Amino acid sequence: MKFNFSILLLLLNLFGINSKVSSQEQKLDHPEKPNVVFILADDVGYGDIGVYGGKVPTPNIDSLAQQGMLFTDAHSPAALCAPSRYSLLTGSYPYRNGRPGGSWDVNNSSAFSVNGDRTEAGRHITVGEIMQNAGYRTAFFGKMHLGGDVYNENGEVIREKNKLNTMDFSRGVGDGLNEHGFDYWLGLLSGIQHEPYAYFENGNYKPIDPEDPADNSSTHLLKNGFYKVSENGLSEIVEAGRVPARADINYDSSQAGIILNLSSG
Repeated sequence: MKFNFSILLLLLNLFGINSKVSSQEQKLDHPEKPNVVFILADDVGYGDIGVYGGKVPTPNIDSLAQQGMLFTDAHSPAALCAPSRYSLLTGSYPYRNGRPGGSWDVNNSSAFSVNGDRTEAGRHITVGEIMQNAGYRTAFFGKMHLGGDVYNENGEVIREKNKLNTMDFSRGVGDGLNEHGFDYWLGLLSGIQHEPYAYFENGNYKPIDPEDPADNSSTHLLKNGFYKVSENGLSEIVEAGRVPARADINYDSSQAGIILNLSSG
């Protein structure tokens, strides 16, 4: 299955480490922690990036590579984005949580909680938790496909995909990334191609227009097709054929990368 291009940006920033030391011993006891930036991009092949010989210029990525590490013999645990993302975040094969795919749409329970009772920690530990324990502040931006708990207007958890259009946006999403190692997160609960077509921040619905209320009054239902959004052009919905999908009234799939990039900056 092919997916539209999107970026998962994992930023792990310094937690206020004091870089001034008075002795060599202090340097050894309190080494300065480097910033860590991890980028996962769908549909980018090994040979597409400039530093690996790609023909399309990628100067910023090349600069990061020259200051960091190059992997020349790395392997993906799966040929799809969601299970790969789960494995990168946990260090485990996708099937470790009982689902071959790790997790997909948000009607699934959290990929990190399901079957967590089979582990000593009671959940699947993420790299975010490990970094937090090492003194980092952590953040996550982008598409997720990591599951969670979303609710209808009666407060009932939705577990059927065709009922996601009954989601009460004002109730947000539970068992999200704040509970699994990330101080801050912003993104799409699935991807630009899956409902709900809206952004969520730390578990709360975040309307694209800050003047809109963060409840169902700023949403509508969409079916497959093209939709004109402001003067930027058309937004295409391709995963809501028979069952209409709920979306932010200002949702425009072509702006996802721009919105996430500006927010992460």
